[in-house]
Amino acid sequence: GYAGQLWKEAGNEEKTITPDGERLTREMVRQNWNHPSILFWSAGNETILDVVNHYAAVIRQEDDPTRLVTYAASGNQHAKNCDFNAYNTYDGWYTGGPYTDFKKLPHNDMVSETGSGDWITHHVPYGTIKFVINEYEPEEYSEMFTEYRLQTVCRNDVVNRPMFLWWNFREFYNLKFKNNRNTKGLYTLAGMPKDAAFLFQLFFNPGKPVVHLCGRYHFLRGFAPDNGIKAYSNAVELQLTLNGVAREKIWNGSYHIPDSEVKKENGTAVPIPGIPAANVFFWKTPLKPGRNLIEVSDGQGHNDRMIIYQKPAGASDASALVQELESSNPDNPACFIDRPVESQGPVYTDVDGSSDNTFDILPEEVEGSGWIATRRLSDPRLKTDLNFRIHSSVKGGTVYVLFSIGSYPTVTLKQPDAAIAGAAEKMRKTLSSAGYKAVKTGVVWRDHMLERTFAELWSREAGPGEKMKLPGETLDYVVMVRDAGGVHTSAK
Repeated sequence: GYAGQLWKEAGNEEKTITPDGERLTREMVRQNWNHPSILFWSAGNETILDVVNHYAAVIRQEDDPTRLVTYAASGNQHAKNCDFNAYNTYDGWYTGGPYTDFKKLPHNDMVSETGSGDWITHHVPYGTIKFVINEYEPEEYSEMFTEYRLQTVCRNDVVNRPMFLWWNFREFYNLKFKNNRNTKGLYTLAGMPKDAAFLFQLFFNPGKPVVHLCGRYHFLRGFAPDNGIKAYSNAVELQLTLNGVAREKIWNGSYHIPDSEVKKENGTAVPIPGIPAANVFFWKTPLKPGRNLIEVSDGQGHNDRMIIYQKPAGASDASALVQELESSNPDNPACFIDRPVESQGPVYTDVDGSSDNTFDILPEEVEGSGWIATRRLSDPRLKTDLNFRIHSSVKGGTVYVLFSIGSYPTVTLKQPDAAIAGAAEKMRKTLSSAGYKAVKTGVVWRDHMLERTFAELWSREAGPGEKMKLPGETLDYVVMVRDAGGVHTSAK
């Protein structure tokens, strides 16, 4: 159905029913009559009841006896001309208390929408119930929200929840939200799966083995070392290996969603005990300062691994490709992330948006490169010079610098940005004087608003033990380093 011919949000309370609405509704039925995946006709979404009842009657005039007519309500509403009402329920997000506040619905238990926002670059310690819609939407809270919904609705109460739809599959543009996007998707706007996407994958396809470590893109962590390591899997058990040492083996079903509480109107807190949740594995094994190699395996040939850095990162590991890394700005410390840079993965250590600078398609020249992680370099307060040395034990390396140039693909409809273009020209002069050469123009990555923007890639060869200095510019850019053999041994 159409998402409410008259939507009641944003102050739209117009109640006039137009011929266009009737025409579109009839066309919806006639054009999709034989579509095999359509179970119901919808008379509206979060709209006005008089309008819903009218369009339900229009649908019935088309005389389709094979399908029921429904309506997606946002509250305690019941459209009399519909066969049943579904409900968009966001208790634990827009309304109610924490993620456990999932009330019994009136009239019936059909859930047409539920979900929570998730910025993959915003984080809180595991088990923390903290979020601010449109300002701070941490990944960890969204994971608990999803774990609780799937366990309580889709496992513990299947009989009373005959329909349950998650909202939604992928982030999309919506002007009423920060950065103009709705962040409830299981995939980012750029198309990268969030951790919760894997939880749904193993739930809906239990016959396919899934082993997935959570928090891969939270690559530099500042919480307590024993904040936790989480994985999603439908395996019977998972073995954790940390920095090459086998640690605890955990059974599926041993994880408990953390306790929470709901406050009454008088301010009294009512505790809500956590519940067991399937397919979630959690270890309190502490990380060491600096680089950590985390691996999990089900013992049946299915495994996952990731490299995570724990603050204080301190000096580079003795085997790291980049040594003696220094930042001239104490407010913008630098850390060499000794693992391959990933397409659509964040590169900065903190951001203010639903994702970070990402590559739509990773340039083949930089595949296998590690990168120097800093705070966002387009912030003038964070401008910094970078000094480092290539490890003396390698044959040499290639240093890449990729930076925005202030122009955009035609599809974005954005005009060139003179300030960014000016900073990019300064960067070209800086790199040219330091011996760098332009490698590729027209590279597309995404800026901090996740808008597609053009960038240039420059590079310079560096010998074993050579010291490198890169003067800072106020511009979005990232420095990547790859040894002469491709991927450095400690990053594999």
